[in-house]
Amino acid sequence: MVVDLLFIARDLLYSLGIMKFTEDERNYMAGVLKKVIDVSLVELEQEKM
Repeated sequence: MVVDLLFIARDLLYSLGIMKFTEDERNYMAGVLKKVIDVSLVELEQEKM
């Protein structure tokens, strides 16, 4: 699952760099990206246990 989340994060970052978005769209995508990273960190912690 973590690998899939990291691919999603990578794709979002790539899209932010090459496509034109409004400021609201960029903020929304940044929020989604933050949540993806947060979930990835939780998943990694659970895998360590």
